[in-house]
Amino acid sequence: MATQLTAAEAQDNVQPNLLALCSTMIALSTLALCLRLWSNHITFAHRWGWDDFFAALALPFIIALNGVIIWWIYLGLGKHAATAPAEDLAKVPKIIFVGAFLYDCSISLPKFSVLFFYRRIFETTSRWMTIALWTVGAMNAGWLVSALVSTIFQCSPVNAAWETVPGSICIPQWDWFLGTALPSMIIDLCILIIPMPILLRLQAPLARRMKVGVLFLCGYSVIVISIGRLVSIAKAGPHLLDDINWTTINYMEWLLCEGPISLVSVCLPNVFRLFKRASQDGVRGMLPDSRGGSKMVSSDTNASRKGQFIRMEDRPSHSPKQMEGTADAVPEEGQPEQDRQMVGTAV
Repeated sequence: MATQLTAAEAQDNVQPNLLALCSTMIALSTLALCLRLWSNHITFAHRWGWDDFFAALALPFIIALNGVIIWWIYLGLGKHAATAPAEDLAKVPKIIFVGAFLYDCSISLPKFSVLFFYRRIFETTSRWMTIALWTVGAMNAGWLVSALVSTIFQCSPVNAAWETVPGSICIPQWDWFLGTALPSMIIDLCILIIPMPILLRLQAPLARRMKVGVLFLCGYSVIVISIGRLVSIAKAGPHLLDDINWTTINYMEWLLCEGPISLVSVCLPNVFRLFKRASQDGVRGMLPDSRGGSKMVSSDTNASRKGQFIRMEDRPSHSPKQMEGTADAVPEEGQPEQDRQMVGTAV
């Protein structure tokens, strides 16, 4: 930790930038989730699933993590540690300890959401897809459990993680950060790769296949953030915490972006579907869909249900020409129509 500063270093202050970043990430992730939930709500055919649950569950952890970082900014993050009171510096290790739990959940829950989204639209396409989804899901669950356990027991005794305890033993902080960042990036890369073989085999014009591929690539652009965080750790090296309020800034900027961008990524297909409805129907496209509820089951389809609202599973099968615009999005006829159209309507 630096104890002597030049006059210029004593004036260094990026706290306004960090506060703006925290506020932006909270607003962006909250807006993305709200648009996703509203898009699902107004879509008559949408089936609520585990992908929606994990997306919604991630937001409280993202907000809480940003709240903890804002508290750290109040204590001196964004300035050199030598300019902060000793009592404020003493609270920083506890902030890092608590923030680690929130961070681990904020980046792993969106991964579960995107995996369940893949399962919703891709699982029945082939056996290898099912195996891949379960394998990567197990990797993500294992990463989360190991990250939480290693956070708790990074020191012996446990309280040595945030206060000085004579004779304590702790995992070096840089090794710990690197040990959690690298597996997380590998999981992100696996999630990005999983749908690519199916997308490359889509029976659709090249332009449409490229659009769908770009959607998935943009939808999981968090891999860029994950790589950026890993590079920042490697670049800082063991000196990451030397000036704890200053040398951690670059790492914290990547960390603050990863959870929110992950959540935005898993919400993109739903948000694009909402925007497409709005572009086609204007304000009415943003309102709850009454079209499904106004259609009755025809007597020749099922006389016993005459007068009831039609459900997606009751909808008569479409001719190949009618399905031409949606079947190319996901190559599986056995899946519900709303799942086949999840990607197709976005592009």
